Amino acid sequence: MRLVSGPSAPEYRLFDEDTPIPRVQLLGNGRYALMITNTGAGYSRWGEFEITRWRSDTTRDNWGTFFYLREPESDTLWSVTHQPLNVKDPRYTATFSGDRAEFRGRRLGIESHLEVTLSPEDDAEIRRITLVNEGSRARTLELTSAAELSLAPHGADRAHPAFNKLFIQTEARADLHALLAWRRLRSSDETPIWVAQFDDSKSRGRELVRVRNGPRAVPRAGTHLARPDHVAEPDRRLRA
Repeated sequence: MRLVSGPSAPEYRLFDEDTPIPRVQLLGNGRYALMITNTGAGYSRWGEFEITRWRSDTTRDNWGTFFYLREPESDTLWSVTHQPLNVKDPRYTATFSGDRAEFRGRRLGIESHLEVTLSPEDDAEIRRITLVNEGSRARTLELTSAAELSLAPHGADRAHPAFNKLFIQTEARADLHALLAWRRLRSSDETPIWVAQFDDSKSRGRELVRVRNGPRAVPRAGTHLARPDHVAEPDRRLRA
């Protein structure tokens, strides 16, 4: 761990992925909360509802929202953060500052920079990925995002995760470059909850290939996001 502070520089914490226990960054605006560790794992929470499924297990630390990169030419798959594929990267760093978490890595001559922050006004998190091709030839990459949704209080999801998942519905909206998800109400007393993931890469000249949902879009409750078959189809195809 490296700790830097001074009168002209804000304090920040710099880690690699190899720490005895996960190091944690907490972000929140009073309603929406985000926890992320130095491996890139964590959870998103709105009020009493968990947006993404999470379990307290410091030995695995493998829950959260993840991004994968794949180069079709070499058929190589890697993740932007250390989790969930757990591939050692000597250049990997996780930087925690007052309002964000940043993750940097390098694989096959592609440098990645992921920034994660939370809106102070709206109940939304922002994840920006910057890719730099450090080579001399053009590269084609596939970018896929994956998360296991909960949309329920932690206790209810922990007690019956498979049953809880039966009530989660999703819809892909290619016209909005978005994936919508909501929890089907079992009674009139339940609070409705909706979430959406938006992709704005089209505004930067990128093409959204597909948004994948349905039974094969996310792993079953309790399975592992490190399995390559879960990221077989990309959300976006990028050219760098």
